[in-house]
Amino acid sequence: SSGINAEWPLRPGDKLNINEQKFLEIQDVLQEAEQKNESVIKEKHNLERKLKTEINLAKNEAERLCKEREETKAEVERLTLAEQELAQVRSALYNAESKRFENSTLYRELQCHLRTTYRKEREQYNVKKAAADRQLEE
Repeated sequence: SSGINAEWPLRPGDKLNINEQKFLEIQDVLQEAEQKNESVIKEKHNLERKLKTEINLAKNEAERLCKEREETKAEVERLTLAEQELAQVRSALYNAESKRFENSTLYRELQCHLRTTYRKEREQYNVKKAAADRQLEE
């Protein structure tokens, strides 16, 4: 393949030149392989660095979501307690309004009863006064 006929005897200098050429070719192949290896190693390091960054971002996001979930749970508990308290306040307000209505009905009934009593006592007073006036005239 080097263009030398196998039938011709090689001189020692020719053998040396051929071996040097093969050595240089092997060195070139080795250098290319080393460059490819370095490139692969750099790419590996870049991918590892990117992967670590993505893992850290995912961890941070997971922690943030966990914290938000806990805050949401606490907020839901606070809202549930507030709703229960509001229901109790509504119930108490309803009871107070019912009692006020009952009391205002009782108040009107009492007022009516007091007017009737006053009117009857006033009539009795007038009857007794008229009787006393007649007795004085006699």
